[in-house]
Amino acid sequence: MIDMHLDKRMMLVLLLSLFSIIAPFSFAQSDSTDFQNTEDQYQDQPVISNVFYETDLRQAIQDIAAQAEVMIVADNTVQGFVTMEIVDLPLELALKRILSIGGYTFRKMDGYYLVGAAEPSNPSFGLLCTTESVPINYLPAETASQLLSDFYRPYIKLNDVSNAIVVSGSPEIIESIKHNLKFIDCPPKQVMINALVTEIKDNDLKSIGLDWRLTGQKSNASLRAGNNLSIGLIDTLNALFSIFRTETGILANKNIAGDLVTSLNALFTSDKLKVKANPSIVTTNAQPATIYIAKEQFFSVVTGPLNYPYTKLEKVSVGIRLEITPYVSENGEITVKIAPEVSDAVGYGREGLPLVDRRSVTTTVRVKNEQTIVIGGLTQENNQKIQNKIPLLGSIPILGYLFSHTKYVKQKTDIVVFVTPRIIKEN
Repeated sequence: MIDMHLDKRMMLVLLLSLFSIIAPFSFAQSDSTDFQNTEDQYQDQPVISNVFYETDLRQAIQDIAAQAEVMIVADNTVQGFVTMEIVDLPLELALKRILSIGGYTFRKMDGYYLVGAAEPSNPSFGLLCTTESVPINYLPAETASQLLSDFYRPYIKLNDVSNAIVVSGSPEIIESIKHNLKFIDCPPKQVMINALVTEIKDNDLKSIGLDWRLTGQKSNASLRAGNNLSIGLIDTLNALFSIFRTETGILANKNIAGDLVTSLNALFTSDKLKVKANPSIVTTNAQPATIYIAKEQFFSVVTGPLNYPYTKLEKVSVGIRLEITPYVSENGEITVKIAPEVSDAVGYGREGLPLVDRRSVTTTVRVKNEQTIVIGGLTQENNQKIQNKIPLLGSIPILGYLFSHTKYVKQKTDIVVFVTPRIIKEN
């Protein structure tokens, strides 16, 4: 056992001895490489070689100044100790290495070097810092600045006009901020949102026995049509859109069968189902996309003082509004926040102002790429005037009332929206 321990100790001594021989050569080789890479920048500078062990930083700076025969002035912020070996390094490269320990920087002035902390609280900050504008390509400059570490907060300002971050600090601080912004300012993923907005009369739904609790299934997948929101698979999109192939040009998929598809197809072929819109819109990750299908109604409002009243027109917009915000995950799934709203004018109040009925729902669901989200149960109610009369006789003034019949019918329609988000692949 003793011999085994002695052998291990001998091996350790040999390894340490070998490292002590190779290490200086490695450091010198690294320093030589650094010098070659920056040969033009430091070509005319004196070369520094020195060894510092627990040396006061101010004293080390003075030793380098004496060896380089230049004046180096350290301000009151410079303090600390340094342990380092410098072998054949140009003056400014040697200063960078020795000052990096305390986060200090230097600036070449007229006939001397100024050394200090490039912090706004330092009186020498104006002499030690430089300013550079860093353009932001994909994010708002304010968003990018908030994602940086709080350490950089004193050094940055925002330029909203050119969407850039203006950095005032030491060259090391500027390079550090630019390096971090490369990881922050990345092109966001884009999502194409296909929406199909349809209108089905409530009476037509009931006439074929269709309600939004029906479920069509294929293997282990299902399409659920609930009062508000449900999710189907990508195959469901092809099946549902095949109903509207006349408008969309999408090929039919006959593999899916179910009461829902059959019923919707029957409504479409009998012109009882209307396609109100089929928009496609592209948005970036986490940015909302809005689809607005509306009509505008104008009405008169009497306002002003009693002695000089005047009339002005006011506008009320009613229709369908769909706001969609996608969030793309790394595994290709899409979390979609959807806020649909249906509104319509249902009458007038006492003062002649229109009464607007609004129905809305807000929900968040997660789907796979190109899966379909079905929004149903958003009902519109319209008052319709139906007049039946006998030809000629019904048109006679006053007496025509006896030969005609007028009734008011409240008609309900269901707004059904199919939403399919698709991730756009970058080239």
